[in-house]
Amino acid sequence: MTKVDEEPYAGAKDAPRTLRSRLDRMIVRSVVAFAILALLVTLTIWGLLAWGGRRLEAQLEAIRARGEPALPEEITWPARETGENPLAWLRALAEVEHEDFSVEDLPSCAASGHSSDDRDWSEIHATLADPVRAESLDACEREFLDRDLDSNRASLELALQVGRYARLDPRPASQANTVDALLEGFRLPDDVFHLLQPTRVLSHAARAAAMDGHVEEAVEYAQLAMRSAELLDDMPSVACLAVSFGMKRIVLIEGILPVVHLLPAGSNLTAIEQVLDGLQPRAHQLSAFLGERAFVNRLYDLLRRDMNALDGLELVSSFRARVVRAALDHDQADYLEEWALAVHASRRPPWDPAWRALEGDVLMEPRPHRYYNLISLMVLPPAHRSGEWTAKLEARCLLTRAAILARREGAQAAGEWIATQTDPFVGRPLRWRIDADGLMVLWSAGANRVDDGGTIGDSEEPPLDEVVRVRPR
Repeated sequence: MTKVDEEPYAGAKDAPRTLRSRLDRMIVRSVVAFAILALLVTLTIWGLLAWGGRRLEAQLEAIRARGEPALPEEITWPARETGENPLAWLRALAEVEHEDFSVEDLPSCAASGHSSDDRDWSEIHATLADPVRAESLDACEREFLDRDLDSNRASLELALQVGRYARLDPRPASQANTVDALLEGFRLPDDVFHLLQPTRVLSHAARAAAMDGHVEEAVEYAQLAMRSAELLDDMPSVACLAVSFGMKRIVLIEGILPVVHLLPAGSNLTAIEQVLDGLQPRAHQLSAFLGERAFVNRLYDLLRRDMNALDGLELVSSFRARVVRAALDHDQADYLEEWALAVHASRRPPWDPAWRALEGDVLMEPRPHRYYNLISLMVLPPAHRSGEWTAKLEARCLLTRAAILARREGAQAAGEWIATQTDPFVGRPLRWRIDADGLMVLWSAGANRVDDGGTIGDSEEPPLDEVVRVRPR
């Protein structure tokens, strides 16, 4: 065999050795690359932890520098009211059975040919806030209102006990040691929706007493109706604030304004005026904003302490715990940055540009969130809507006060007073006029912040302005 013939054979003999050396080099490189990657990931996590911690600490320091509570134990609570816990009372209200009836069962309605299909009869309660409507009830409508109140007699008897109960107390929740206990204590409890029943039935009882000319009874029912709506006033929750403000508007529209229209001109309504003076929606709004933020901060603390509180997440390593910790720090910092805008706005009147700045912000529309914004997406309430709720309630209070003044002292006195009151929607004086039918029209620009002239509207096209009509003395 020649030398030339031996060379290929020698090369083939060395091939496995060369392949093994290449594999060894690839393994070494892979291990090195993995080690470098692990180091980079570890450094990234530590960097995120440090950065998130600095962001969070800066936000908390800014809160305390402004003298605001960062945690529930830092909240200055109002004086504790004497009275019983209302939760058992609310549950009892929920269990009351109401007597059903149909319009066809009412003799005067059957005689006039009315039926349940004619309209939504429950709307009558709200329409009585207008004096023309309150003065023009026919026999069927009066019988419907009387029967509706009679069907809720059992609820009314319970509702009359509202004076025995203190406001819902969030203090126990501030000491909560678990996520569930914290959320149950300060978020919107299911039982608060039962407050709507006593609020409405007491408002309707006030109107019924006014229709019969019973001044003291009508005023007492109106006071109790507003008291039931105030049971949520101490709750550090924007959701509770929305429910409370909504019920207070119901009392004004379905209770107090009909009482103002139906009682004789000059009736002593000083007690109702004192109720209106005590509402102070802006102060309650700010308190709810500050309180909710403090409780949400405690929620983040509890989640860090007990990572397993995150649904479906089981942490089996300290590495994964650090990842979640970094995400929580950044998520909480994002929450505090955004909620700081809302707290700033809540210190300003509703017409201030600080509120309009929120309208195109992440607090209004679903925001393009980061992957770690798990908690803040669930707990950020619609802050811009709170400004609208506050302005609506404040405007309705001022217009109602003016209506009471018009019934007691006349249009001129009411007009002079309302010209000194600021429209909470636009920052200009509230408006008024006397129509050809002798009615005084009082109005605020409303949520669109445009003065639409105080047009009355109807159920199909409600007014864009906040409007109250009254027949002056």
